[in-house]
Amino acid sequence: MRYILFLVLFTYTFIGSGQSYTYKIGLLKYNGGGDWYANPTALTNLIEFSNKEIGTNINPKYDEVEIGSNLLFNYPFVHLTGHGNIVLNQQEINNLRNYLIAGGLILVPISSLQNSIRFFNAVGFAYQSPPPLYFNNPILYV
Repeated sequence: MRYILFLVLFTYTFIGSGQSYTYKIGLLKYNGGGDWYANPTALTNLIEFSNKEIGTNINPKYDEVEIGSNLLFNYPFVHLTGHGNIVLNQQEINNLRNYLIAGGLILVPISSLQNSIRFFNAVGFAYQSPPPLYFNNPILYV
């Protein structure tokens, strides 16, 4: 009987319980016809690389999350992609602004930079060029 109980617990613990992940990333879904669904492998590749190379524990399956949804706050990190227009209503602007103020992070690929500048201006974070970062800056040696 003990052997059977051990076998059941062992099987559940190491095989049946599955992987538990620390984080899940969201893909921002927006209106305006801006291809929010573009580059479907970009996030998958980023997650795989991060988990392998720097030891993160990110779920390899990302979720699509609407900018105006309260579910946005369930994701510490979201990805914004696309090449067309990003159209936001006032509720979406407020929700996204609150998300950023609360510490949420948005990754915007360089291919979407022109849209992202307009996007962040609309949300109320004016784009400014970052100050130069020199090789002796302490932030590079953390």
